[in-house]
Amino acid sequence: MILKDISKRISDAGGRVFYVGGYVRDQFIGKESKDVDVEIYGIDYSVLMDILSDYGEVDTVGKSFGIIKVKGLDIDFTMPRTRRKTGDGHKDFEVLVNPYMPYKEACRRRDFTVNSAMQDVLTGEIVDYFNGRRDIEDRIIRHVDDKTFVEDPLRVYRAVQFAGRFGFAIAPETLELCGKTDLHFLPKERVFGEIMKLLMKSDNPSIGFEYMRELDIIKKHFPVLDKMIGCEQQPDHHPEGSVWNHTMLVVDEAAKLRPKSKYPEALMLAALLHDTGKPATRAVRKGKVTFYSHYDVGEAASIKFLKTVTDDKRLTVAVCTLVKYHMNPIFLYNSHAKVSAVRRLANKCDIHELLLLHEADHKRMRSSAAPCSNPVTDWFRDIIESNSLDKKAEPLVKGRDLIELGLAPGPRFGKILKDAYEMQMDGYSYEEIIGKVKETIVF
Repeated sequence: MILKDISKRISDAGGRVFYVGGYVRDQFIGKESKDVDVEIYGIDYSVLMDILSDYGEVDTVGKSFGIIKVKGLDIDFTMPRTRRKTGDGHKDFEVLVNPYMPYKEACRRRDFTVNSAMQDVLTGEIVDYFNGRRDIEDRIIRHVDDKTFVEDPLRVYRAVQFAGRFGFAIAPETLELCGKTDLHFLPKERVFGEIMKLLMKSDNPSIGFEYMRELDIIKKHFPVLDKMIGCEQQPDHHPEGSVWNHTMLVVDEAAKLRPKSKYPEALMLAALLHDTGKPATRAVRKGKVTFYSHYDVGEAASIKFLKTVTDDKRLTVAVCTLVKYHMNPIFLYNSHAKVSAVRRLANKCDIHELLLLHEADHKRMRSSAAPCSNPVTDWFRDIIESNSLDKKAEPLVKGRDLIELGLAPGPRFGKILKDAYEMQMDGYSYEEIIGKVKETIVF
């Protein structure tokens, strides 16, 4: 293994190489880690660079942070470092690299005990000053040090992300420290990164979101989500209680469906946001709680939420489209809709992803008495497969067809093409549509 060869050369030069962070943690948990991070002690930076340059082109972009990469090697080489605050902003700090830092002091600067252990690459020796292995066995997320923890407020989001990802509890003292940490200066892209890890890597993302609620992060930073808390629903339809409780169940169900999704990031965010329109539309009519048109209001609420965390327009469109149409499967099923209605829906959104969202929404009741099968998705999939509706249909009639009929390009083109496409949605063939167009146009 090339890393052991590099480690042997570093050892011969008087240094020592350790696996650190998630690589060691995942070994303790019993899972394979794809991210290999190593930390080098006991040699100068220049000596390390000389050794690494023999194995490929060295990338020094992360030099100021003590991070080095070698082209062709999927390994992050780091050196022990400290951070010194220079201001209130998230980027207002100075990094000082110190390869001669004592091992215990370096481990003290890790975020959580579960990430604080090191393993010698050559000997396999475990260095675990802060009982990381014990906390993994006890399924606890615990910060290493009060002072170093608050140097990076993002660690609060990492705490809830790890709790959801591993199904661990956050230690009371860590929760208390998280609650005192100011999160206002964090850039949205870093916050979004942790939220997406929670959604994409957790079997039960609700664990992390419930901690965010407990810490008042939802209340202080995500008002769109906060409005769902305490928004009660019709008990016989939603025995789980509030919109928030319902959403947490749906998010966990969606996590089980991630492997089936072509765009799991959009699916998971849509699961989180699909009912954000309910608080604004809640009403009691004849003793029944209703949320008429909550899907339209939810589309706007989802846009508002996503603007606070990401600039990814493609993702925003995909998520908000799913939110807007998430009730359509049940609407069309209950009305015994024609194939043309399903065809129109399939041309407005990704029907495959929409049915996955519907499936997660449907399964929320399974624990109480709901059947395992879903007649709505079964009905939809039968229509989709029978009529090849798994992707958006290209217009059969285009502008060139109208020109061949003798029409000159102009204002009428758009209206005629729109009408032609509607006929296509109703199941008319190309020849039938052209015939209809000939009957209606006036030269």
